[in-house]
Amino acid sequence: MDVRSAPKEGAFLYESPTKHKHGLVAILDALGAAAYGPTEIDRFMDSRDVVLRLAQEKAEEMLEVNLMSTFTFNDTIVFALELKLSGRA
Repeated sequence: MDVRSAPKEGAFLYESPTKHKHGLVAILDALGAAAYGPTEIDRFMDSRDVVLRLAQEKAEEMLEVNLMSTFTFNDTIVFALELKLSGRA
């Protein structure tokens, strides 16, 4: 490894993909959810499940999705989609 390109101490090592990939990232946050009471939390959890299901269905209908990942962190949902681009390099 060339010293000029050596990673700094504590840096993560990973290989870059050999081909460019295209994707989409969306972040949904329920503003003010920290102040929800028990009833509102139950309603939020139910609606979060609906949003996750519908987002996956719509993504599959409208986009050529190679891979879809969802991450949930308390009141935040992150969608990461890797798209197929037919006929493009």
